[in-house]
Amino acid sequence: MTKKKILIVDDEKGILDALKREIDWMKLQIEIVTTINPMYAMDLIDSGEFAMVIVDQRMPSISGMDVIRHAKKTHPEVLRVLMSAYDDMDLLIMNFNQQNIDFFISKPWIRKDIHHIVNRMMTA
Repeated sequence: MTKKKILIVDDEKGILDALKREIDWMKLQIEIVTTINPMYAMDLIDSGEFAMVIVDQRMPSISGMDVIRHAKKTHPEVLRVLMSAYDDMDLLIMNFNQQNIDFFISKPWIRKDIHHIVNRMMTA
């Protein structure tokens, strides 16, 4: 089995650490790469190594949607997941309709939602 890679981007290190604890990534043959810097995340995405990107919407320098749009433009095959603690239905509807995001994770998340999204990536 080829090891898949997931990039997780959030300006809060605690969130990154918590997501890394959610699933037995090694058992699933998944490598996790994390960063608190969305600009660096776009450089990482350019490498074309990721099967999925999970990005927080609200970050200090640029929005998560900017990172997601970059992923869609440069590697449209990558599953794109937006994460947010805020309930912005207009943003969600617009970006689902424009096919910018494949999944949404609300904070705090429900463990089964994370598992469902990862399972979808593994079968893609």
